[in-house]
Amino acid sequence: MGWTVLMIAVRQGRQSLVQRLIDLGADANAASDLGWTPLMWASLAGREDLVEALLRAGAEVDFTGPTGDSALIVAARRGHVAIVDKLLAAREEGP
Repeated sequence: MGWTVLMIAVRQGRQSLVQRLIDLGADANAASDLGWTPLMWASLAGREDLVEALLRAGAEVDFTGPTGDSALIVAARRGHVAIVDKLLAAREEGP
């Protein structure tokens, strides 16, 4: 799969569009050809608001791409401590 509209909205930081797409049923776990999900892109960008929206939409915290990276690893590498905390809390809460 290429890029979904949700991935593009996340990459552009368009919170209201991200929420609208989620409300319309966009798949929060769809992975791009690179193996990245919207949650991984939001974590990379340090967008807590988008991470929260995606987690509420059922984004899988432990999804790993072909390189073994997850949203948690991506956020940690970038030093996004608040996002790391959110992802760890979501992992503990489970689905």
